[in-house]
Amino acid sequence: MVAISLQCSDMPTDLVKDGFDLAIRLGTLRSSSLKSRRIADFKRLLVASPDYLSARPPIATPQDLEARDFIAVTQIPSMMTLERKDQIVSIAPANMRIEVNTVNAAKAAVLAGLGIWHLPRSVIEHEIVRGELVHILPGWSLPTLGIYAVWPDIGPQKALTRRLIDHFIAHRSDLML
Repeated sequence: MVAISLQCSDMPTDLVKDGFDLAIRLGTLRSSSLKSRRIADFKRLLVASPDYLSARPPIATPQDLEARDFIAVTQIPSMMTLERKDQIVSIAPANMRIEVNTVNAAKAAVLAGLGIWHLPRSVIEHEIVRGELVHILPGWSLPTLGIYAVWPDIGPQKALTRRLIDHFIAHRSDLML
């Protein structure tokens, strides 16, 4: 039997110092001495609550976002890149209404009508179907980000860690966010 100790946090952790064999990280990896393997991808949608949107002028273009309220997530840069066919637009939101330190808190703030944010599609699909959230600028997309297995480069990788990474890759469709 294998025992796994699972710790969940949206904050970065020092794998070597804290004694972790493996971490799952989302987004874009920074350069480091850690080894990594991309195990899946995830898409994000730019969303807001219907109440937030109904109290303001319609959002028809990416430039309309600049005057809107946004939710900030501590460890995620506020700069956003939106893409449509051959167009790429970068938006730096100026009105950060609230800053939170987890994706779940950002989702709660968006649902409460405090502003706009981009969240993993799988985290908000039900809310969109139920009409609790609205996908903003559906003709535009945010870049797809990665889900990575990350481990310390300190000697040979443990066999169980390798097997877990292989399992994630074999079942990557279950990981798609």
